Amino acid sequence: MSFEILGEAILERIRKEINSKQVMLCEVVTPPPNITIRYSGLIIPKEQIMVANHLLPSYHRQYVFKGDIINMSQKTSEINISFKSGETTTTDHKHGLVSGSGSAEIESTGVYELKGDLWLTDTLKEGNIVRAEIINNYWVITDHVVAMPSDALEGA
Repeated sequence: MSFEILGEAILERIRKEINSKQVMLCEVVTPPPNITIRYSGLIIPKEQIMVANHLLPSYHRQYVFKGDIINMSQKTSEINISFKSGETTTTDHKHGLVSGSGSAEIESTGVYELKGDLWLTDTLKEGNIVRAEIINNYWVITDHVVAMPSDALEGA
C-alpha cells in the first residue's frame, strides 16, 4: 500500500468520525461536583461525564480592562481637609489658616486600566439545559444553554 493510499484512508476515517459526532441537549439532574445528567430518559453518571472548566465553581481567570472613561461621577459623604492653624503672610496682607470639612462631587474623564483576578463562583444547577457531545466514551458538557428569547432570572 502506498503512502498516498494510506493517507486517503486515514482522511476518510477522520471525515466519518467528524460527521458522526453526536451533540445532544441534556438536563442537569445533580449539579457538580457529583454531576449527573439526563438524556432521553437515561441518567448519565458522573464517571462518564467531563465538564468544561468555565462551568465549574471557582473558575479563575486573570483580566485586563483598558479603555476610555466616558462618564464617571462620585459623590462623597465627607471630605476632611485639615490645615495647620496659624497665619500666612503675603507681601501686603495676612491670612488666617483654619481646618474644615464638607462634601463634594467628583467627575472624571480620561483613560483607565484595570487588572486583576476574576473568580466565578456559580456553577450548573439542577434543571439547567446543557450542550453535551460524546467524545471517546465521555459525555463532554461544553455549555449551559437557554431558549431564546430568554426569560431567565439573574444568575440562571
